[in-house]
Amino acid sequence: MTQNLSGEALDALHNALVGVSEDTLNKLSDSAQLIEMSAKDTLYREGIPPKGMYLIVQGKFKIISKDINQNDRIIRFLAKNDLACVEAASYNTPCSDTAISLSKSKIVLLPGVILRELLVTDQTLMMRLLIYLI
Repeated sequence: MTQNLSGEALDALHNALVGVSEDTLNKLSDSAQLIEMSAKDTLYREGIPPKGMYLIVQGKFKIISKDINQNDRIIRFLAKNDLACVEAASYNTPCSDTAISLSKSKIVLLPGVILRELLVTDQTLMMRLLIYLI
């Protein structure tokens, strides 16, 4: 289920991108969608380009990747205020892992097309997202 941003989701976006211009935040929030998921739902899959970058508003996710024997291996967990698929969405490349919801969750989807347009014009946004890649 998707809907426009307001309240908690809008606050989460502003908190995740502190220092980014109001103009950029407005463009992101205008194009963003709030997605609600149930436990065991897959947010994105390894090897498939994401629809954009994801911001966790509520809930927890396990991030898994295939090991050398093609077995699933948990590599980290994501929770409230974490960003996911930053690199894949920024460069329009496939995801390097898979995210599976561990609980009822709310996520903000920031469309990749808009994100990439804004990365060219807003250096603060670029620098802020680099933090998540380190």
